[in-house]
Amino acid sequence: MLGDVNGDGYRNNYDIDAFELALEEYEDWEQEFGEPIGINLLGVGDCNNDGVLNNYDIDCIADAVCANCMECDSDGLSGSGDDNPTAPEVFAFLREYFGSKGSP
Repeated sequence: MLGDVNGDGYRNNYDIDAFELALEEYEDWEQEFGEPIGINLLGVGDCNNDGVLNNYDIDCIADAVCANCMECDSDGLSGSGDDNPTAPEVFAFLREYFGSKGSP
């Protein structure tokens, strides 16, 4: 499922950390999610279909994860509290950290 980067069968806030791990430390992501669960990273994370997982996929992943936020509480994520950032806040940080959005 596109956007289910941690392989739990859902697109939600738990995919944010897995996506960030895949961008920063692919080998660690592969050990934690890829090999044990058998996830094809390009299949779940390459939203813009350019053949690589990179910062250009952040917007599409954000849209996929945040589309489920309509079912969540007013903070934007199911179970998020006052101290936890919302999915849009986290993806704004990722866009800033990894670079601007757009096509390569």
